[in-house]
Amino acid sequence: TELQAAGAVTYKKISESNILYQSKKYFVYGIYNQFITGNPNPYFYRTYQVLNAKTGVQVPWQSLFNDTLAIANIAQEHFRTQQNVEKGAPLSHAGWFYNGQFYLSKNYFFDKDNICFHYNIYEIAQYSDGETTIKVPLTEVKHLLKNSLK
Repeated sequence: TELQAAGAVTYKKISESNILYQSKKYFVYGIYNQFITGNPNPYFYRTYQVLNAKTGVQVPWQSLFNDTLAIANIAQEHFRTQQNVEKGAPLSHAGWFYNGQFYLSKNYFFDKDNICFHYNIYEIAQYSDGETTIKVPLTEVKHLLKNSLK
């Protein structure tokens, strides 16, 4: 979509959606939106949805696991490795999680190999750090799942 008012800057919106995973139990898709408003940097964000394939109801990640604290700890280890943050180093001093408190995003998705927690720009760091996705192999958290994701 592209709009332009008389004497105004062109406004452009780009949207894309993709099916990321589908099984008998779950339907997972992602939506990417980008807004170009004349600023040097466009604004963009991604939204992921995990839906119950039979009811169409959104499934929070917490409902997939027996131990949410354990999955958070495993994900934090992956985050620190993926972002080169030393174990035990305060996250806020490293430029992440403004209040220093690690949390898992509600904006998540999974595929046949990984569960991923996605943070858009500005959510946990400055714009220049971009968006962040913590990828956790399902093989590492399989023992914490309530049921199979297939």
